[in-house]
Amino acid sequence: MQVVGHVRVDMKPVKHIMARLGIDARGDVQKFHTANVLRRIQKYMPYRTGATIHLMMAQSPVHNPLVRVTVPYARWSVIGTSSIWYGSEAEVSHSVDYSLFESFGIGNAMCAALTLSLYAEDIPRGAVIRRYVRLVNGSRSSEWLPKGMFFVNRRVWEDGLWTLEAYDAMLKADITWTPRPSFTFPCTMEAAVRDIALSMEVEPDTRNVYLPYTMTAYPEGEYMRRDALRDIAAAHGGNWCISDAGRLRLVPLLSFPAETGYLVTEHGDAILFGGTKILLRA
Repeated sequence: MQVVGHVRVDMKPVKHIMARLGIDARGDVQKFHTANVLRRIQKYMPYRTGATIHLMMAQSPVHNPLVRVTVPYARWSVIGTSSIWYGSEAEVSHSVDYSLFESFGIGNAMCAALTLSLYAEDIPRGAVIRRYVRLVNGSRSSEWLPKGMFFVNRRVWEDGLWTLEAYDAMLKADITWTPRPSFTFPCTMEAAVRDIALSMEVEPDTRNVYLPYTMTAYPEGEYMRRDALRDIAAAHGGNWCISDAGRLRLVPLLSFPAETGYLVTEHGDAILFGGTKILLRA
């Protein structure tokens, strides 16, 4: 025997139910947790004048589902159709995942990843984000220093808050290496790096030191830019990264400063005699 029937459920929209119960993004439950975090976080914050805590309380009303701690240590340039600067007043949080290798070793070309949350009117698709930082000590502060250039890969907007996922230019290495028509083999590894950097639209770092090694052949169609960079890095006992200024940087695992002829300590610091460096002559 088979019984066939229909069931009808009359209910209000889920958003209305959550609002009635106070469990939506700005409901009573969220207000309670925001107030609780604001109270508990204070003992973990630096306190000399109490200004940072007072500023946090003023900028973090409990009806907003976030706690803002604004300090003037970082700012951002978002370049889309125009260049717009954002400072600590717009930023909610950010983190940068950066490493020369996944596990200790050589022959790597790692990509840095940025996660940034900030309030902005609009973040264009494919925007370029430049990160700047400075040191602050009371009323004194240093100049703004570049700390990376990133390309937006994914963006999410909700209630005026943008959450961005971006990567540096090393992501452009995940494309097949196609040398310029005028490029010939065999070639030096330095020449190969310059060709790859040109295709990635970056400049090689001026601090790179190349050994007189050559590349004799090019496996057409199956050799990624990153594969070539990894081989070159392994030959030089180092790893590739994108520098703070956005250049292709070769970082040797063991690097030694240029020889100066000065008498130094075991840590490489110059030994002074009456404030003067001691120069050794052969």
